[in-house]
Amino acid sequence: MRKSFILAMFFFLNSVFAQEKITVFVDENRFLNKQQNTILDINYQIGYQEMTFVKTDDGFISKLNVALKIKNDKKVVFEEDYDKEILLKEKSLTVSDRSFYDRISLTLGKKNYFLELIFLDVFSGRQDLWKHQFEKLPENSLLSDLEFSVGLHKASEKEKTIFRRGDIVYDINPDHIFRKPDDDLVIYYEIQNIAQDSTSIQQKIEIMNKESTIFFEEKEIFINASKSARFETIDLTDFPAGYSQIKFFVKDLQTGEIEVREDYFSLMEKREKRIFIFDDVEKEIELIKYFLQTSQKKVLQDLSEDGKKNFAQRFWISNDLGDSKNSFQELILDRLEYANEQFSSFKKGWKTDRGRIYIKHGAPDDIIKGESGSYTKFTKKDYQIWKYRSHYNATYIFLDVRADRNYKIIYAENDDVEISHPNWREYMGKDFDEGLLY
Repeated sequence: MRKSFILAMFFFLNSVFAQEKITVFVDENRFLNKQQNTILDINYQIGYQEMTFVKTDDGFISKLNVALKIKNDKKVVFEEDYDKEILLKEKSLTVSDRSFYDRISLTLGKKNYFLELIFLDVFSGRQDLWKHQFEKLPENSLLSDLEFSVGLHKASEKEKTIFRRGDIVYDINPDHIFRKPDDDLVIYYEIQNIAQDSTSIQQKIEIMNKESTIFFEEKEIFINASKSARFETIDLTDFPAGYSQIKFFVKDLQTGEIEVREDYFSLMEKREKRIFIFDDVEKEIELIKYFLQTSQKKVLQDLSEDGKKNFAQRFWISNDLGDSKNSFQELILDRLEYANEQFSSFKKGWKTDRGRIYIKHGAPDDIIKGESGSYTKFTKKDYQIWKYRSHYNATYIFLDVRADRNYKIIYAENDDVEISHPNWREYMGKDFDEGLLY
């Protein structure tokens, strides 16, 4: 069974450059019930930073709608909507690294189905779509799928949560991303269809990283029931960071039956200290705002200094590529330094219009330099046309309005944030060749 697993590096970059889409991590696991039907547990995770929170008298509220459709031969055989309301008491939590977790549990019969989930952030309208071709777990299966968690604890008598199994509550981890040294790899699984009420099971766990084995454990376990719910906890402290594959092997020593499950996870180093470009948090936030939507900028208005530092720290970490260095931050730092070298006038280059666009998008694919036309009611002024075509289609005109090298944006095409000046044609002159913009 193939997992719906998204690597951390893609998720983190998408959080900056694909703001129209909410990012949801989904993990599906199959188990058998007493009737040998397949139970499909769909665990999902959405970071608070992905969600839109609205201030109310009770706190900060976000609303999520999850629409489920189950299809058989392209015909919808079942559909249901789930409405979730997330209430946070403190505004700082809305920009923290915490997440909302939930589970949808389905009991499916002998047929194979196609599942579709649409996740809707109600206040922003941003969505994510998850599709899955369901395959039932064979009725004679010896081993369930593997459900990953970062930890567990013994449930109290009154503790009620959908993530409780027996007397254990599992801290599920749908994104399969673990962080050193805080997280353990906890694997929940069920052994079923034991031939006799008591038998011995041979169990092997192998974890591989870049084609080499970094963990191997083999043991014999005794089971005195036809079905057994179990978990294994693996300490990740000495594991290398990166992408790893796990093979989970069980063998019924009475019958010789063997079953194997394979899965994947990513391990990241935890950063122990704050990572900032500027010593001044206000400058840091001013830079980060270049990458934020208007709704996200509003969140920053009422944050304390510590809240802003936390936001900045989470921004850089969440957009890290997962390498040993924060390569996204290094990229932005390089662009900032270039902007200061090339675009500074009476203020730092990174604060200018050209600096802002350069920091956001990098070097343009084409730059056209010229002088505004003769038929303008203003004096002739130098201009630059920046064209981006490789990764997205955007065009900007910068005009040296005051002849002080502080070029201002007067025209922006295919940019939802930058605004064109309503009279940009008057600045450029009637004889300006607009074909240069294409």
